[in-house]
Amino acid sequence: MAILKENLGIDPSSSPDVLLARISATVSTSSSPYTSAEMLEDYVQRGMPDVKDRVLDTIDEERRWRHAREEQEQNHRHAIEREEIALARARMDEEHRQQRRSQKNALVIALIGIIGALGGSYFLPAGVCIWVIVICVGGPSTATIAARLLDHRKS
Repeated sequence: MAILKENLGIDPSSSPDVLLARISATVSTSSSPYTSAEMLEDYVQRGMPDVKDRVLDTIDEERRWRHAREEQEQNHRHAIEREEIALARARMDEEHRQQRRSQKNALVIALIGIIGALGGSYFLPAGVCIWVIVICVGGPSTATIAARLLDHRKS
């Protein structure tokens, strides 16, 4: 009780309404990071003038540190996003190269099959040469269908 009277100037023996009003006036809230001017002035009056400057410098230093930290985190997030974009772009480029290679290889196989069937037409029946051309141009799915058709003919 003596602490209230000494430090805050509040008389605990006064009426509850006066006590509540005095405590409410003493307690204040602020969204500012800085200490209230009254509190800093109180430090100066109590013979600690350097505390005021140290408090303000500490608050400013903390704000600079937080700002630098937030900037560092943002730069890190941007670096991760750039890396993910570069990886996705590299995957797409590789997929496109594979597709182009596959198309070139399919063209080469079809041309070899056509030329081979035309050249083999002197030695093989025409039906076999046509099947070779169809399979070489149609690819694996056509070859599978042709094999199933031949199996059904044999049975």
